[in-house]
Amino acid sequence: MIPCSYVSAEKFLNGKNSKNVRGKKATKVARITTECIGLFYHDTPVVTWNCNGNTVLRTNNYRSVTTKRRINQAISGSVFQKNHKWYYSKDGNVVPFQEGMWV
Repeated sequence: MIPCSYVSAEKFLNGKNSKNVRGKKATKVARITTECIGLFYHDTPVVTWNCNGNTVLRTNNYRSVTTKRRINQAISGSVFQKNHKWYYSKDGNVVPFQEGMWV
């Protein structure tokens, strides 16, 4: 199971600093700071949750199908691709995907 918020990531970690996501190759949840937890695909924190409820998305320009899948498994809304460009959609609003965007 992939967490979808700071609170669920805290529960997933269960006091540890890092934990692999079972059945998801090269995917782990790790504490970045005392107030920030990330979902990592390989070495990239594709989703970062802050304790204040903010979520940040990143790809480090590795825009693969699996990167997009990991992000979508951990957020409300969705990231999709159209004509080789990525977009973020939530509640009918669609915006171009930007590196480091807050959702």
